Amino acid sequence: IPEARARVIPLGLRRQPRPGATLRPREPVILYVGSIFRRRHVDTLIDVFVKQVAPSVPGSRLEIVGETR
Repeated sequence: IPEARARVIPLGLRRQPRPGATLRPREPVILYVGSIFRRRHVDTLIDVFVKQVAPSVPGSRLEIVGETR
């Protein structure tokens, strides 16, 4: 693709806080979105989160969004 046709879109939003507003830090979240099939290894994701991530990252949580078939 010619360079003139490519655009870089940064990740996330750049919101400016309202004047006088205080921003509170957000808790760390790991988000899994997808079908919950055995081949997707969701059980491994949960196991690793519980054994490694949660103990080392206080306040973290794992969100699983998907359909089980």
